[in-house]
Amino acid sequence: MPEALRDELIGEVGLVRLHAEGPRKRLLAVFRQDGATIEEAVAACRALGNEGLVGTPAEMELLGLRLRAAGATVETAGGA
Repeated sequence: MPEALRDELIGEVGLVRLHAEGPRKRLLAVFRQDGATIEEAVAACRALGNEGLVGTPAEMELLGLRLRAAGATVETAGGA
């Protein structure tokens, strides 16, 4: 999605923060399947258990579905 369009979307719907816990290898695989390097996948998994990952509600809903399918417990919070 073009950055300007994403910025407009964020202005309309805001951001949410996603936290997740689950089997590390399976969570890493979710990010690796999207093309993340191993370093990026490790950083994303670390963030899930700490500060969380931030994105639009739709982005975090899709990621949450994929993480749940990998065995994670997922929680989202608005107003990120």
